[in-house]
Amino acid sequence: MARNALEIVPIIEARSAMRLVGDDAQHDALIARYIVGAVEWVERLCRIGIVDTPLSETVGAPAGDEPLVIRHRSHAIRDVSARPSDEPLATPMALSLAPATEAGKGFSLIAMPAGGWPNSSMRVDYTLTTPADAVPGAIRTAIILLCRDMYDMREEVGGSGGVGSGRPWAVYAMIAPYRDNRLTLEDAGWPTPATLDAFPLTPEG
Repeated sequence: MARNALEIVPIIEARSAMRLVGDDAQHDALIARYIVGAVEWVERLCRIGIVDTPLSETVGAPAGDEPLVIRHRSHAIRDVSARPSDEPLATPMALSLAPATEAGKGFSLIAMPAGGWPNSSMRVDYTLTTPADAVPGAIRTAIILLCRDMYDMREEVGGSGGVGSGRPWAVYAMIAPYRDNRLTLEDAGWPTPATLDAFPLTPEG
């Protein structure tokens, strides 16, 4: 699984895009920071979890034995647990994915635990995750282009400002298909009894 940004774009790939040849590693720490920053920027703009992202949400318990639905823009989720929201010291219940859940479909179904759902709202903890080989090539290319741009412009000052005013056009071309294309459960034929919208790092507005 993609535990961190450097698994998505290794330093050697970013260095190649910056036309840094040989074994010169003097800027590797700076390049690593650029990679992390570029991944976070793409996550914010596309509202998608690329690297492992732990989240906590509070949601009403589903009715009866219906599953909990977590909408997300990552490949999958893991390490799901829940406890009543009014009992912060309670031992979390480990939860598992429902058999019908398919990775990469835009949502996950969480099966009801053996003891049933809590009678009140609950806090759900989970981790969004995407295998490194499941990150689209266009997203990886956009991250690499951003890193190269930040490196080339690292000593520049001033500029017109504003999000996107100084980013290469190719970056937006690469990520355009991955913006605002969230899947609706109704279109997929699934019920929506209880839903968490898991869009980490979502910009305001």
